[in-house]
Amino acid sequence: MTREALEPFFDTLVKIVYRDGDRVEVKHGYLIEVFPEFISIETKKNDYLLHKDQIIKIQTSKKGDSHEK
Repeated sequence: MTREALEPFFDTLVKIVYRDGDRVEVKHGYLIEVFPEFISIETKKNDYLLHKDQIIKIQTSKKGDSHEK
């Protein structure tokens, strides 16, 4: 997953599906930075670094989709 591939998602509300150990998790937030091995997203509660190898899917999200208050 290159920076160029993720550029359409910058500063956009996204839904990220990723693996956390044996579980599949979902985060809704804004993609704010892409590093060589990680991406950074900002949710209403926190900022998160997710390893690119953990990411299953990224897609744009609509306001109101977020389960994080």
